[in-house]
Amino acid sequence: MAMAGTAVVDYINGLEQPGHWNSGAGGGFGYTARNHRWKVELTSAYGFDAIRSDGRGGYNVGMMFQYNFGKTRFASDQAYDGLRNVRLPVP
Repeated sequence: MAMAGTAVVDYINGLEQPGHWNSGAGGGFGYTARNHRWKVELTSAYGFDAIRSDGRGGYNVGMMFQYNFGKTRFASDQAYDGLRNVRLPVP
């Protein structure tokens, strides 16, 4: 996966920082078990405008684990599986 974000920030009085734009970008990958019982995702991102004592820029690393205790098949899963091997005709 790829991700990016940007925002205009209106600071609280006394906590202002130079510039009002904050932006970042990142990526990651995930795995879903065949039975859809569990999934895991790992992400990493970089905030270009994060304020640090020695300048700007900050890293972020994240992990998500989901375990489905109940139903494991949803309409969206069925739709995805149905389209997984579809090939568009190329003239």
